[in-house]
Amino acid sequence: MIDSNLVCVNKLILAELVTAMHHKKEWHLIEIFSEIECLDLHINWYDIIDLQKKNLESGINQVGVPDLIIAQNSIYHQVPLYTFDKHFQLMSNVCGLTLI
Repeated sequence: MIDSNLVCVNKLILAELVTAMHHKKEWHLIEIFSEIECLDLHINWYDIIDLQKKNLESGINQVGVPDLIIAQNSIYHQVPLYTFDKHFQLMSNVCGLTLI
């Protein structure tokens, strides 16, 4: 997907991924991720609060603000999210979040 230019990130995602890659000394991956298109981080706190409210009403607990921001940005930019995080799978059932 990266080679086909089908991937984009934002600074928050990079902050999470690059930190983990740096810790594991995966320098080549850091270089690859630094070349991926970076979408502007658009934070709409009202949407984030609404998303967290929907989560809690649906029994989805302990979703951190960074994950809420990532979900809200994916919805805002209308791009699907590629993740293994179970919080996003659960959130996709209660909001307009599309997953790959």
